[in-house]
Amino acid sequence: MLSGLMSVAHAGDAYVDGEVLVRYETGLVAAVRDGLPPGYHMEVVSSGVARVTLDKDRPVEEAIAELGAHPGIAHVQPNYIKRIQQRPDNARFNVQWGMDNQGQLIPDGNNQFVRGVADADIDAPEAWDMTTGDRNILIAVIDTGIDRQHPDLNPNLWQNPGEAVNGVDDDGNGYVDDFYGWDFAQDDNLPDDGNGHGTYMSSIIGARGHGAIQVAGLNWQVSLMVLGAFDNQGASKTSTIVEAIRYAVDNGADIINASYGAMGGANQGSLAFDRLEYDAYDYARQNGVLVIAAACNQGKDNDRSTSCVPASYDLGNIIAVAATDQSDRLADFSNFGSNSVDLAAPGVNIAASLWDNYEVGTVTIIDGTSIASAFVSGAAGLVLARARDLGKTLSADGLRDLILDNVDPLPSELGGRIATGGRLNVANSVAAVESIQNTQQNDNAGNGATGARKQPGASSGGAWGLMGLLLLALFVFWRRGCAQSWHAFISTGGTSSAGRGRLK
Repeated sequence: MLSGLMSVAHAGDAYVDGEVLVRYETGLVAAVRDGLPPGYHMEVVSSGVARVTLDKDRPVEEAIAELGAHPGIAHVQPNYIKRIQQRPDNARFNVQWGMDNQGQLIPDGNNQFVRGVADADIDAPEAWDMTTGDRNILIAVIDTGIDRQHPDLNPNLWQNPGEAVNGVDDDGNGYVDDFYGWDFAQDDNLPDDGNGHGTYMSSIIGARGHGAIQVAGLNWQVSLMVLGAFDNQGASKTSTIVEAIRYAVDNGADIINASYGAMGGANQGSLAFDRLEYDAYDYARQNGVLVIAAACNQGKDNDRSTSCVPASYDLGNIIAVAATDQSDRLADFSNFGSNSVDLAAPGVNIAASLWDNYEVGTVTIIDGTSIASAFVSGAAGLVLARARDLGKTLSADGLRDLILDNVDPLPSELGGRIATGGRLNVANSVAAVESIQNTQQNDNAGNGATGARKQPGASSGGAWGLMGLLLLALFVFWRRGCAQSWHAFISTGGTSSAGRGRLK
């Protein structure tokens, strides 16, 4: 007979319902079987160990207590579920410290290496043990397009279910042959990447895992809606971006990744306030679409009058993202804001897939709040996938809360500088899905302002001055200041750098 009883917490699928394992003295198998209470059935697993099945309506904890009183049973426990540790098999996962930081040496793109700090990461492998994504989750990437032929990205491209490539607008949405999305910068149905930035972002969000030739994305299965809104120099304008946002919403996007930004007026009534872009993102809010936006790369405080938009708009569906490095320090280039920036994510020395280059094991190393935003978009996709697995429905507000409420707190580094004081932890967010109620409704009342969550200072125009009143279109750039952008490559034979890649 057991001298004490086990206390078991059932966390989701931690153990098999309807059965327990027992250990008994060898030779007592018949006595144990004959002494089982009604409704229990015993099957020997190995010498002295048996699996006891019970009515699935009977709680496992109750069976443990009841069988623990049996004089012939020495030990009783749940039949715990074991899982393989999901890790991608791509050759370069060891440099993807943002996913899994074990204190390894990390290439910095300048033929140098820096050492990471163990667990200064988003715990991606732990999240992958719960889900690796879902093709039904639709993430719109408003960027420079994507390398549609890349073997790690092509399997996860969204395909418009109502469209065929036949010269006809089959679904009547105003865009002919928009099978993979649309290039709003070129006004055609070929949203190919002429810059690289969109491919980099997409690879973090949704490059395939097993079998990847370069990097593994957070979502090994997902649907990436490709919306080209920036030209080959990385510039766009309000009218183009607004059209892309509305296309994403109208065609069913769950999440919009907005890895771009400009320093301007975040508040209604300020000189450089972009009303039309704001209204487009508010349209996304009204339709339950979460937006992940980069906090910008000027190293400035977004709580001040001139702040980074769209990240600082006072809309509850926008998550503003800062960048941290491999030691969990705020990147020196990253904007911040205790009211206007929500959380941080890895954004320094990040390995990403190349565009127009499919050499196995070759990646580019980049910095920026853009790539940090891609981590958060990818995390949001995994959270939605887990909710779908569990038959739960998440609103944009609920999805946002699961991400922001489950960060890794970094009070000494991010306290007073970032609203949550923490860095993204995707495993925590995915695990927290189990505890939410089955369904959530979108709260779309009001004008979308969230008060304390986003309160950049009242703008007097800042550096924009009166020119903001004369702008017909707001051009936005993601390069840090006036610095040039380069690409740095890692090949299987070592590293070779053509300069430091710092893209926002």
